[in-house]
Amino acid sequence: MLWAYRCTPQSATNESPFSLVYGAKAMISVEIGEPSLHRELYNPVQNHQNMTTHLDLLPELREKAQIRNLAAKQRAAIKYNANLCPRLFAKGDLVWRMASSARKKDGKFSANWDGPYRIREDVEGGTYRLEQLSGEEIPNTWNVSHLKFYFS
Repeated sequence: MLWAYRCTPQSATNESPFSLVYGAKAMISVEIGEPSLHRELYNPVQNHQNMTTHLDLLPELREKAQIRNLAAKQRAAIKYNANLCPRLFAKGDLVWRMASSARKKDGKFSANWDGPYRIREDVEGGTYRLEQLSGEEIPNTWNVSHLKFYFS
């Protein structure tokens, strides 16, 4: 099974891992026992010439596979990030703050969000300082992933 996996072209690179390492296509063990065109047309001299040519072209093959792999990763990242909606808050916005399980007093039936709070300062990189509506500052900074807009 592992041999079959190593000889099968991968979707990200369109090349088999075996061909990227050794510069040649490998036969699966099932193909060896069965008569095939591959085995009937085998010529040792021609095979040796083809192998040296493939080994000369191997760095190009690896480069192309790496480019295809990076392109596949970029396509996956674009598809994943398409559904993300960035949240940005301005100074003075009202927000809810996520209540962690450590601050919950009433068990699992307590509220999941505390607030409302006012954004006091945009620190940097999605981090905010909060204050209560009375103006009292909250000592910690809060990440944007733990905040959501408060609509009154």
